[in-house]
Amino acid sequence: MSNQSIILVLEDQPLISMELESMISDAQLGVAVTMTSCETASRWLEDHTPETAVLDVGLKDGDSRAVAEILVKRGVPFVVHTARERDSEPNCCVFQRGTWVPKLSEPDDLISAIALALASAGRHPRQ
Repeated sequence: MSNQSIILVLEDQPLISMELESMISDAQLGVAVTMTSCETASRWLEDHTPETAVLDVGLKDGDSRAVAEILVKRGVPFVVHTARERDSEPNCCVFQRGTWVPKLSEPDDLISAIALALASAGRHPRQ
């Protein structure tokens, strides 16, 4: 069994999710488990708890608020990776508990945010 960190990636745009998976792998942060809908992610979370997560706010089946709430209840740090403004509605709720990295940020900014989330979860990249 692998000792790698599990990183939930919740993203419904295929090119972005593939890029995120590649970035996570190349940076040796852990294993990305990619979900494309809130419903699928919520079902997966019934039996699993990742060390951290990267969440897009707006998905085809709604916003990812329910997934973020599950993560907060479990004490799982997460990164919000979205094109939405941090202070816009409905983002003023549970999403504020995550670290925000806009989609147009430099890849290194996102990698750093994921690494910090893993460290705050007690996991260190490249473990």
